[in-house]
Amino acid sequence: MIQRIQSIYILLAAVMLAGFLFFPIAELDNIKFQIFELKLTKTLLIKDQPFIILYSKILNIIIRIILGEIILSIFLFKVRITQLKLCVLNIILLLILNVVVLYFLQYYKFESGFRISFKLPFMFPLAGAIFLYLAIRGIRKDENLVKSYDRLR
Repeated sequence: MIQRIQSIYILLAAVMLAGFLFFPIAELDNIKFQIFELKLTKTLLIKDQPFIILYSKILNIIIRIILGEIILSIFLFKVRITQLKLCVLNIILLLILNVVVLYFLQYYKFESGFRISFKLPFMFPLAGAIFLYLAIRGIRKDENLVKSYDRLR
């Protein structure tokens, strides 16, 4: 299972998504030069109101579901077609997730007047999508190899 290169790629995608969940993804600073780090697992209090990335708990649950699907796809190494479909679905979900978080942050920026500077972990879902793409290529190579052995019989 782990000796296959696509399993390593899928594992790296899971690590990237976990990093997106637990590391600060952006910094917010206001006119008074107060700087706040923004994490998806932590509620940030600004102006006596909880700033949760507009439904941060929902985003947190969605990220954990995607992370569970990615980890599940590691263990589906015997069913390559299902693993392939799950990887494609996870790539789509990761890209949608990144766009949604970007939209929410930009929306909050216009509503509150904060400046937002994105940190490196904001790009982790895109790196995870790249790793999943590399895993898809490896899965397709395995599937083609198995089909070629079936033709020889």
